[in-house]
Amino acid sequence: MIKNNIFRGFNGTILAYGQTGSGKTYTMGTSFGQSSDGGIIPRSVEQIFKTADEFKGSVTINLSYLEIYNEEVKDLLSDAQDDAQDLTVREGIDGSVTVQNLTYKEVKTSGDVGDLMSQASLRRATAATQMNAVSSRSHAICTLYIVATPSSSSESTDGAEPEQISSKFTLVDLAGSERAKRTGAEGTRLKEGININKGLFVLGQVIR
Repeated sequence: MIKNNIFRGFNGTILAYGQTGSGKTYTMGTSFGQSSDGGIIPRSVEQIFKTADEFKGSVTINLSYLEIYNEEVKDLLSDAQDDAQDLTVREGIDGSVTVQNLTYKEVKTSGDVGDLMSQASLRRATAATQMNAVSSRSHAICTLYIVATPSSSSESTDGAEPEQISSKFTLVDLAGSERAKRTGAEGTRLKEGININKGLFVLGQVIR
């Protein structure tokens, strides 16, 4: 998908969806290094930079990383250490969706991505429930923005300059669906669970 689609200008998304405690965060490898074998995100990032190195031209890659906690969007890469005000999601007239004031950081190696995500994961909302000792209480969305410019030697047969290629590769670690009776959630944990289930329900409708 990365080589044949992302680097040809198509967007792509991989997401982990399932019940709380089923291993979504471990499988995605959101924290970089949690799994000795590496999760989907570390492997995907390695493949992206490998493909970028093989690309005949220049490639610029930027990273954003946010969480949706209790229906509010939080920037996990913001330099501000305190809880930032929730960000606003807007839709353009062309149908594009943007998050206002979201932080974008240029990354040149897979190690850069790993360092940023490892630091950001410490800021992600987690808590213990009866079904999961370290339950993710938010949906985490990591997006790589790829801009590839073919070299002049890659000109088309009609002599025109090759077009710049832009794409987004999004990797999503969703919070798990849960039942309050099984998690023993009360108070804040219960409110989180209600919002998690609400978001997953709507996502299911969108996919269908």
